[in-house]
Amino acid sequence: KNKNQESRLVVIIPARLLKSSVVRNGIRRRVKEFFRVKKEKNFPTDIVVLLRKKVESKPTINIQ
Repeated sequence: KNKNQESRLVVIIPARLLKSSVVRNGIRRRVKEFFRVKKEKNFPTDIVVLLRKKVESKPTINIQ
């Protein structure tokens, strides 16, 4: 639980897993957008997302 009034999100994608910074940043943006859309306003928390395995980049991900 976070003592601040806002939630914080960190997305860690090591360059050794995905060499292209364009792909890494695209994944970061999609993850952050997902949490922005889904976040609870009354529950401030710290979230760390760590990519540990290589993933295939999809051109689009629907955030619902």
